[in-house]
Amino acid sequence: MESRWSDREAAEYVDRYATQWGEALALRVYTSRLIGRDPDLVMHGGGNTSLKGTVTTLVGESMDALFIKGSGWDLDAIEPPGLPAVDLGHLRKLRGLPSLSDEEMVNQLRTHLFDAGAPNPSVETLLHAFLPHRFIDHSHADIALVVTNQPAGVAQEMVRDAFGPRWAVVPYIMPGFALAKLAAEVYERDPGVEGLVLLNHGLFTFADDAHTAYELMIAGVDRAERYVRARAAEVRLSVQVARAATVGGLAPADALARLAPVLRSALAEPSGNADQPWRRMVFEYRTSDDLLGTLARSDAAALALEGPLTPDHVIRTKGPHLFLSPDLALGDDARLRDQLTAAVTEYRTRYDAYVEHNRHRARSAVTKLDALPRVVLIPGLGIIAAGRSKSDARIAADIAEHTVSAKALANTIAHYQALGDGDLFDMEYRSLEQAKLGKGKDPALAGQVALVTGAIGAIGYGICKQLIAAGARVIVSDLDPDRTAAAVKE
Repeated sequence: MESRWSDREAAEYVDRYATQWGEALALRVYTSRLIGRDPDLVMHGGGNTSLKGTVTTLVGESMDALFIKGSGWDLDAIEPPGLPAVDLGHLRKLRGLPSLSDEEMVNQLRTHLFDAGAPNPSVETLLHAFLPHRFIDHSHADIALVVTNQPAGVAQEMVRDAFGPRWAVVPYIMPGFALAKLAAEVYERDPGVEGLVLLNHGLFTFADDAHTAYELMIAGVDRAERYVRARAAEVRLSVQVARAATVGGLAPADALARLAPVLRSALAEPSGNADQPWRRMVFEYRTSDDLLGTLARSDAAALALEGPLTPDHVIRTKGPHLFLSPDLALGDDARLRDQLTAAVTEYRTRYDAYVEHNRHRARSAVTKLDALPRVVLIPGLGIIAAGRSKSDARIAADIAEHTVSAKALANTIAHYQALGDGDLFDMEYRSLEQAKLGKGKDPALAGQVALVTGAIGAIGYGICKQLIAAGARVIVSDLDPDRTAAAVKE
């Protein structure tokens, strides 16, 4: 991994933001975006950054403040308002409490914002507050998850070898108050460390200036990547898989066209609503030579059943992926339907058992989420990710591409071992995680796909707009390719 820092770009951010927000916050925005732009570090709302500074109140009092990434902001596009200021003095007092529930933690963060209209601070705000440094960066770097998703003793040894002696290790605890206290204690035992490796979670680096904190993150990740590449080179049996000329006797595009509609049907479930009797999914498809090679490995099916790289992903991808048999009857619709229905039914049965087995861990009544897979792996074809919206499907696909690759790499250098179902359940059914998905009512045609012919005429175009407004994904079709492309762009 290489540093993306540019003195010229840094100066541009200072010119753009410093007059209103100050130079420190301008550089905080810049390095936050540098981290957010690299999918090997963070994806889709993951990671967070902070800055310790001061706020002058309405009555002229200067108070210590923590500027921390707010809910709803992604690091790759964050602006100064996406780093709301919280009363740092009060946050540090909270460390003296023996315990703090998620709900009360959110209340404390919310009620000690300097701006009541600001977004909710990150759930990891207290971890940033309890560390002393001015600039703190947190990523969910893929390589950290490759190294730490290993059996306990192996993981500890790999972290030391991969990151070096100046990185300290924090055992896994679900993000929140307890993790914040533990991370601070680990740091205070050795204040000379340059970073923290949080097992099954990610990395923290820190410094008194934005540039150094960022470079420590990049240097640590680069060092770990070099270690893993060297270890993999010693043991890897290269899997070279050319794109298959046929899949199940069909060209790949034809195989996908036969598979996808039947799979979409198998993932539909009754809604109980007479106006829209079925809840449906839309898909995002991904393939590449590297992905096909990974899915051709002898361990691919077993790895699909393993948990995600980090529990943070579970609300987007569920835990295990659905791995389809290579012998799908793509030339026989009836048999294919039976095969896919059986595969989805088995997945749902396992998910229901997982919820029932772990229901006792919840502190309040559990409303079971749907049991449908979000990531489907098909040897010879690639990944199909499912979501109630195209955005949800794309997010699941992005995470799945990294997950499939990282699991395989972790299994190559040792033995991939994710956290257990209990830790996964705790995160999936945590109220703070559920809040990230929103609770708004689905549009009337959510999950539906509509084909509009004659779509560039006034009537057809109007129909397209109404379908989109109602939540459908729309395929625009007409005879004039240039005008059709213009309509799609609009």
